[in-house]
Amino acid sequence: MATRAIDSRNTVPAVAADDRRRWFRGQAFWLVAPALLLLVICLGLPLAIVTLRSFSEPQWGWQNYAWFFGTPVNLTVLQRTFAISAWVTLVCLIAGYPYAYVMTAVGPKMRLVLILCVLVPFWVSGVVRTLAWVILLQDSGVINSVFRAVGLSPVKLIRTQTGVVIGMAQVLLPFM
Repeated sequence: MATRAIDSRNTVPAVAADDRRRWFRGQAFWLVAPALLLLVICLGLPLAIVTLRSFSEPQWGWQNYAWFFGTPVNLTVLQRTFAISAWVTLVCLIAGYPYAYVMTAVGPKMRLVLILCVLVPFWVSGVVRTLAWVILLQDSGVINSVFRAVGLSPVKLIRTQTGVVIGMAQVLLPFM
């Protein structure tokens, strides 16, 4: 009678299949069920209602979408929205990946300092943060004062798409 060594590769699929059956049958599913129910109620149901209303009011059909995409103002706003979101994403990529790389390359103490540099602004109220950006970006603000001091002409940053991209990139960078 020949004996074979036990190969762990042969036992893994059987164990994995058994775990999958136990997931739906056992306690693991019931641990996740309340979160799934909350997700369906708070996200899925409102999304389904809004989608249904977009087709049904004032009457059933595609007329709401035809109106939205047929109005030049709406298309301009939609185009501007996608352009700003693309610019914010690009700025976050360009700033975030090198910053994250540096965070992995430094020691633990410096890594903590770098993490705090990203997270401390979020401990401040959104209103205060917005006011700080207004002070920095306005025509007589800090950035344009530095430009004038070095002999450059001031740049209009406040109430422009560039200012919006700068502010949104600062807020969204930690989520990249």
